Amino acid sequence: MDVLLVDDVQFLAGKSETQEEMFHTFNTMLGKNKQIVFTSDMPPKELSELTDRLTSRFSSGLIADVSIPDYETRTAILEKKMALEKMELPSAVKEFIIRNIVSNIRDLEGALNKVMAYSRLTNAKLTIELAEKALKDQLKKAEHPPITPLFIRDTVARYFKFSSEDLCSRKKTQALVLARQTAMYLTRKIMDISLPDVGKFYNRDHSTVIYSCNKIADDLETDAKLRVIVEELEIRVRGE
Repeated sequence: MDVLLVDDVQFLAGKSETQEEMFHTFNTMLGKNKQIVFTSDMPPKELSELTDRLTSRFSSGLIADVSIPDYETRTAILEKKMALEKMELPSAVKEFIIRNIVSNIRDLEGALNKVMAYSRLTNAKLTIELAEKALKDQLKKAEHPPITPLFIRDTVARYFKFSSEDLCSRKKTQALVLARQTAMYLTRKIMDISLPDVGKFYNRDHSTVIYSCNKIADDLETDAKLRVIVEELEIRVRGE
């Protein structure tokens, strides 16, 4: 066997014999320099119900966070799907689907199929109005709240698993400082409001906001992991 692919490894929790077999399989594959790919809905360090020796081996590889697809990715996937299925869609309708279906790839492909089927069944032209009718249930679920400094702060806090109050507090743990600085940076970038106004939402003065925004901007130049985090948060805030 050259490649071992295992989906949803979090479901190994509590299955001691299966974990034992996985441990030995992992070591055998690794010893023969074979490829191993696991997926999970949480990072290895949070798989608390798996044995330490198994999670330590999971952590030893390259860990990739598969985030919500950005606009360019959604466009590429939809166009690939259309090419494979030999579908034709007016550019305006394609753009409408890409802009409004942002949660995941399955929903995006499902939306495309639904619009095409609705057009065939009703014998109607493919227009934005038709797409709105076909996708009304999904669009209702996808309604995005207005973008405000409070919304940005809450979104960033949830992402980093803090409360909004934590971001306004005087606590200075490394993770919390990163979350707070990221929230200030995004608020400044997306809302384009004054530095003192940004500071009001975090109980900080304008000099702290300047430092935070500059720090994140500088780190984005060299920190690929931070770029992924900031890009994903911006997508969530903007609802793209």
